Amino acid sequence: MEIRKIPLSLVSPSPMNPRKTFDEDELQELADNIEKQGLLQPITVRPIADKKQFAVVDGNADFHPEYEIICGERRFRAFCKLSDKWREMDCVAPKGETYDRFSEISAIVREMNDEEAFDAMITENLQRKDVDPIEEAFAFGQLIQKGKTAEEIAARFGKSIRFVQDRVKLNNLIPELMLAVRDDKMSISAAMIIAKLDDEHQRRYHSSYSNNSSGFTKQTADSFTKSLFMSIDGAPWYQTDDQADEDYEGGCGCKCSECQLNTANHGCLFWDMKTEDAGKCTNRDKFYAKHSAFIIDMLNRFDHPVIKKGSPLETGSVVIIDDEEWCSPATKELKKAIYEKIRAAGFEVIKANEIFEGKCHYTDKRLDRNIEMGYVYQCLKIFTYDNVSFGTQWRYFKGKGKMLEANEGKDKTPATSTQSAEAMKLIQQRNRIKEIAVEKITAESRAMAGNLAEAKRKGELSDAEMFAFQCIIFSLCGSDMLKRYGHKGLGKVSERSFIDVIKQNRADWSMWIREFIRTIIASADITHNGFYQYCAGEVLKEWMPKEWKEMIDKYRVKLDKDLAKNAEKLKGLGYGIDGKLLPQPKESVVKSVVDSTKIEAETIAIPKGKNIQKQFKEMKAKHPGTILLFRVNDFYECFDEDAEKAAKTLKLTLTTAKGNKLAGFPHHALDTYLPKLIRAGHKVAICEQLEDPKKKSNKGK
Repeated sequence: MEIRKIPLSLVSPSPMNPRKTFDEDELQELADNIEKQGLLQPITVRPIADKKQFAVVDGNADFHPEYEIICGERRFRAFCKLSDKWREMDCVAPKGETYDRFSEISAIVREMNDEEAFDAMITENLQRKDVDPIEEAFAFGQLIQKGKTAEEIAARFGKSIRFVQDRVKLNNLIPELMLAVRDDKMSISAAMIIAKLDDEHQRRYHSSYSNNSSGFTKQTADSFTKSLFMSIDGAPWYQTDDQADEDYEGGCGCKCSECQLNTANHGCLFWDMKTEDAGKCTNRDKFYAKHSAFIIDMLNRFDHPVIKKGSPLETGSVVIIDDEEWCSPATKELKKAIYEKIRAAGFEVIKANEIFEGKCHYTDKRLDRNIEMGYVYQCLKIFTYDNVSFGTQWRYFKGKGKMLEANEGKDKTPATSTQSAEAMKLIQQRNRIKEIAVEKITAESRAMAGNLAEAKRKGELSDAEMFAFQCIIFSLCGSDMLKRYGHKGLGKVSERSFIDVIKQNRADWSMWIREFIRTIIASADITHNGFYQYCAGEVLKEWMPKEWKEMIDKYRVKLDKDLAKNAEKLKGLGYGIDGKLLPQPKESVVKSVVDSTKIEAETIAIPKGKNIQKQFKEMKAKHPGTILLFRVNDFYECFDEDAEKAAKTLKLTLTTAKGNKLAGFPHHALDTYLPKLIRAGHKVAICEQLEDPKKKSNKGK
């Protein structure tokens, strides 16, 4: 073994060295020890065969090293620090030349090929106690690339096979997370979990927690991956009695037990994610697709008919509701995806708070009474906090059936439908339009009062001023005084000194009262106090008549416009602004079609009480070439071959009910759809059920 003194300028670190990071404080500590005790262990180098490969530019001169470091790069870096220090000290030897005690380093020179050199570097680095996990992962990865197995590496360095496999996975981390591990900002346990994800999800994790107080911990990594890796044993199809392992129409296209996206089918790669049951899905889109397909399959086979979009809310059916309750982030994302699929499949999904109030908890005759009166409807809820779970519940309509009572026919069957649900939304929208107008007027009233100078005008109070003062004062009084006058909710009697001041300054009462009124109506309290709002209107009309009129006129125009637009929409649905159905004159629809299209349509009276499907077959035999539109409450329906023609021409959804094909549209759409059918070359007849067809039947255009 040959030890030489080699100038530092001829030595270079190796690009193959897996160690890339060096702690500057530790390097300085090592340099201080070497300066005191000398270099106790020489570095190991090998001659460089291709010197051009290592050539670098150092300032204005080319640097061409002759030796490559195999072992001891940390000692070499510490030695370089000492050399720089001595050059800065500009030490002079006895003969006058500059003296650098650390210009040369002791080194063992060995002839080694690349494989031998790399093996020596790996061995030196991995036998350290403080080896960096990322560097360890890189070293193991390099050995595996050179043909070593995990078992061989584990035996050589005294590690378990799983430890080696886990460390190799750290090579999959994105650079930002590798740096976080090196800087001790990310725990190894968290890195092991996140390393299994693709780059996109790793970047999402880094973005979510880089500035989060929780940081890159095992807890945040677990939470993040659980939102990505979907548990199959918690999926609704696995929760069925037979733990169904099948694909459904429109699903992901594969059984979970055979799917390569299931962690249970991947050996030790996902060993820490495996469950004793079905594993976890690693593809969110396919997981959601299978959820949607399973749910739609369940809806088609549900115990009660599930309301389709545009269909009446008939007794005996259920409607899907989105109650918008708080749920986990993963469930929130799942709900959004599945509701889109459910709506695309033709089912109605109603936001519960738009037309329903609370739940009806009765299970006795009171429930039957509520159903009979049309106060409640059966709703289907699909989601819980963190999963899919089918459950039905009875819910009260808003207003507990007041609209329903007005819309009931003689047979006491509620006429509520998804169209009347839309009317309910518009009625609430109408109320909100009024509320917004009041809010804006109140805000401007407050600003107007705030901009007034102090109310120093003397003289007697006007009726409006006195009224406002009395209202405000009484609202602020305590209970003791007003109870004596038959009122409630008033406060304590003022202190005696305050009363004396008032008695002694009676001439200033008017000024005080006006200022008190101005202060109250300019305060934030007016925002949610209708009492103060009314008072503000009364006095501002007197104090600032011109400005008040301009402001009121401005909002009245907008209010009238918004309410008119809302009323027009309600009218289009066949409802008045009170939420009640508008009276429909017989044949008015047919006549309006005649006026706008100048084409013929026929109205046919049919006996009331017969089954619609039976009537269709009877009428079809008499009118084989005609599309028969049957009016059912506020809806027009057609069946079988007529339904196919109408659906194709009008682009309607074609459904199946009790073996019959069915298509339809709401009453208000007749003016649009009837001309389209006739212009497409179809002969059309509208069939209406009447009490006495002979007396009330009409034919028209």
